[in-house]
Amino acid sequence: MISKTKLSKFKSDGYIHIKNFFDENEIKIFSNAVNKKKALIESDGVDKTVDIEEVWDFINHNEMLNVIRSLLGDKIFYMHDTAIISGSTNITPGYTWHRDNPCRKTGVGPDWNVDEKYNVVSSAVYLTDSNSTLNVIKKSHFKNYKYTLSNILRVIQNRLRNKKKFSFLKSIIEFLIGTHLKYGAGDLIVFYTTLYHGGSSTKSSENSSRDTILSRYGGEGNHARNFLNYEMNYRNGLKKYKISKKKDLFFQKLKDNNIYISPEVPKEKIDGIFIPKNTDGDSIYKK
Repeated sequence: MISKTKLSKFKSDGYIHIKNFFDENEIKIFSNAVNKKKALIESDGVDKTVDIEEVWDFINHNEMLNVIRSLLGDKIFYMHDTAIISGSTNITPGYTWHRDNPCRKTGVGPDWNVDEKYNVVSSAVYLTDSNSTLNVIKKSHFKNYKYTLSNILRVIQNRLRNKKKFSFLKSIIEFLIGTHLKYGAGDLIVFYTTLYHGGSSTKSSENSSRDTILSRYGGEGNHARNFLNYEMNYRNGLKKYKISKKKDLFFQKLKDNNIYISPEVPKEKIDGIFIPKNTDGDSIYKK
């Protein structure tokens, strides 16, 4: 499904963007998941994403899984991490790029072991046409990115992120090192979790919003095991299964598609780990 040229570009740049990947009916189904998530959050404040069956349709989407297999290899696993994101993408004073992997400082920790190819990705469907974008820094998933001019500028932008008087300088840096991926309803973007990225908006937009479902997948080896350990044991990922009423059905669906791996993994120390203030993982509806 993915040509050798596109595969090479994915490995080099760190992402792939496929326009109009999902059809109108699939967009409608996935949008129902967003609406159901909003209702669940408003009703009792508890994250029950795993019991929304329309989310299962995305996680187990055959054509999407084939794309990920083309990128990572035939054997892939669902990393038990799905986020439903809905709301404004306006750049706040604290806006900056970020990574999604356990070891987010370049070169520090097992994610940066060059003896094994990194193979954990975020896979996102966008459900609305808008002026919002996914802003990525190409090639920032490589260990040698630490020593580039791009990284120096990124660090400067990060240190200035809360200073409004430097907004113009921050915009220049974003233009120089970032790439805006302008998406529309039905687009698929897959990117390494080690790639610097962030939700953003184009200059022409004063009030951008997005509806997105994003799941994470990994191939065989230490990197996927490391991510699963991080998600389950350091970001409280098992909590959603403890309150789920449909987890057995969900797990069977994963098994039917050969992407199941047990979420119950022993907790192991991760050197260089990043632990956010919110330890409930990324499966949070964002207003």
